Amino acid sequence: MAKTELIPTFKQRTKAMLLCYVVFIILYMSAQYYSVYRGLDWSIVLTLDTYIPFIEWMIIPYATSGLFFLLAFYWTDTRYQLRLLTKRMLIVSGIAFIGFITFPIAYAVDKPQHTITLFNPLFDFITTWDTHYNQAPSLHVAYSIVFMTVVEQTKRFTKATKAFLQLWLALVALSTLFVYQHHLIDVITAIVVCLLVFYFVPNKEKALYLNIKKGLIYFILATILLFILCDTTNIYSNISLIWISINLVYIGIAYIQNNIYFIKDRQGNIAWWKYILLAPYILTYQILRQSNKVFYPVTVAELLPQVYIGPLISSIKAKEVFQNKEVITYDLSAEMKENNYLAKHTTYHFFPLLDIGQANTEYLDSIVKHINTAYQTKEDNTIIYIHCAMGLSRSMAISALFYSQSEGCTKKEAQEHIQSINQNAIFKL
Repeated sequence: MAKTELIPTFKQRTKAMLLCYVVFIILYMSAQYYSVYRGLDWSIVLTLDTYIPFIEWMIIPYATSGLFFLLAFYWTDTRYQLRLLTKRMLIVSGIAFIGFITFPIAYAVDKPQHTITLFNPLFDFITTWDTHYNQAPSLHVAYSIVFMTVVEQTKRFTKATKAFLQLWLALVALSTLFVYQHHLIDVITAIVVCLLVFYFVPNKEKALYLNIKKGLIYFILATILLFILCDTTNIYSNISLIWISINLVYIGIAYIQNNIYFIKDRQGNIAWWKYILLAPYILTYQILRQSNKVFYPVTVAELLPQVYIGPLISSIKAKEVFQNKEVITYDLSAEMKENNYLAKHTTYHFFPLLDIGQANTEYLDSIVKHINTAYQTKEDNTIIYIHCAMGLSRSMAISALFYSQSEGCTKKEAQEHIQSINQNAIFKL
């Protein structure tokens, strides 16, 4: 019987919204009075801050942050989503409060006088109710990011409406810079706080939420590089940082979306432009692979008669092991291109798995079923080779599933057998 999704009532939504709002007001105003009382002149201005222009019309998205605060709680589809939103909002507010009183930094640049009369009420509201304290992390930015997750997961909006709301929330976050309310350090710390909150308070409604957590780690690393980039003027350093950051964001998105074809296409090929764009990632992966060969050596080993398991090997090694034999190759590596010999001279099958990610049960079952069918129908002189990039986890986990089905044993017995031929085997997928 399918699990019923409980829809929150209007009262439950309102109570959650009021709770978060009251906590925000109490913590924010308390931190503000504390900072004013101490009267410190701390500030952190990065190099890039000096190039940010004052854009008056940005006060419009800036002013709509409160509207999103009121509405987001009514956009959640289930009680679980409402609880998740409430929990994340309270944690973000609490972390921000700690940041405000621990590091009561102030906005350090003189604000230009606005010239458009229509915007007077909005700027006057900021002047009346806000001070130049409570900077890092920016709650305007942090709340916007949290609201983005609500928009992304709700089913009540069309794709076009979601795109518009996401864009507007991005403007809300960026507006903090262009109306001179926050510095870059405030935006960057807000992003890191949200990513950490999403990591430790994940959305468990998503089947592969552990992949999302791994993707968030890449985002956090990219954000740290963004911080360095914002305070660097060397052109070569900037290009390198941007290049590496693009790689981190790209890989992070792949894990969050469970995109197993993020590098290799469905035929197992890598486009030339990906070799250029993703060179830092591919190079790093190659270095790790070579290191694993030294510290966690894996050789081609016989799992069953005419079934071999192991790592990605060179064409020379493939010729040495499989020469004059009919071979069915199962490539499980989503990152590294197959050697030319196995790709061109064997029956090649590509079933990519993310290196440190999860895979859904249906996909794993389809791989094992395919291998089983090939094993049952192969010719007497045909062998099967199952491998991933390093021969440590993905190929071992799939081989354990295949072996347990083929031999009619338990998964534990299959894993023990594989560990007898590969002591470094890991079986987590």
